[in-house]
Amino acid sequence: MELRTLTLFLAVAQELSITKAAARMYISQPALTRRIHALEDECGSALFVRTRHGLILTEAGLLLQARAQEMLEFADKTLKDLRGSKEKLQGTIAVGMGELKASRRLCACLAAFCRENPEVNFEIFTAIADDARLRLERGTLDFALMLRPVPQDAYHSVDLSDDEELVVLLREDDPLSQHESLTVSELKGRKLILPSREAVRSELSAFYEDEVFSSRAQLSNLSANAALMVQQGAGLAVVCKDDYSYTGVPEITVRPLSPAIFLGTALVWKRGGVRSKAARAFIDFLHAHPAS
Repeated sequence: MELRTLTLFLAVAQELSITKAAARMYISQPALTRRIHALEDECGSALFVRTRHGLILTEAGLLLQARAQEMLEFADKTLKDLRGSKEKLQGTIAVGMGELKASRRLCACLAAFCRENPEVNFEIFTAIADDARLRLERGTLDFALMLRPVPQDAYHSVDLSDDEELVVLLREDDPLSQHESLTVSELKGRKLILPSREAVRSELSAFYEDEVFSSRAQLSNLSANAALMVQQGAGLAVVCKDDYSYTGVPEITVRPLSPAIFLGTALVWKRGGVRSKAARAFIDFLHAHPAS
């Protein structure tokens, strides 16, 4: 599969029209049609269903759409890494991070590295931990900011902070909103919406020595969506206090847990594998400038 062909396929998949995709990609409609037919022959399966109303992706087309995007992202990153492999330090480093308190500290670190290496650029990908881990495995991210604990057998890491506080989101008209803080006993019998990462739930259970934070709870990987669930009366949500994505949801309030629980954060990168010269230099920089 040629990268150019995959790029053309993605254009058709996004436009669901040969005419619009051809105009967008500056290629004639017959030539684009031939490229798509050749790609279908190579895949051994139809990628589109052609109807009176336009094109529809088949199951095989949906799979190729997801994989083609990954392949093109990886190819683009590889090209940037190769361009940055000259004697002078340059290139692009891809970093994934969520909306955490430690993001400020990490961004300050990225800025300091850029001041020393002005020809190195950073690409920031806002992601939850599961998405970041997947991109680390695929090689489209070099580093990711995660809540600890992180799997030490799979990743190297540098600790950034120990001050990510977990808090409870609840409706403003909930009787518990009158409390200044919430104990575990007050959460019993209430529907909970917990972080989807099992490691975080395990930390909660171990810290409070209570099964109220068990896997029977509802799960959410985004604080904003958890807040919307709270707003609609689906339960109480446990989120990171400084994940500001939930602050735009009206009719909810925030209460700390008592006793308070704080989780640490770490910047992680995959063990083994080949890293660009810029990424290796950034690892050295991290070790030489530990977070304070």
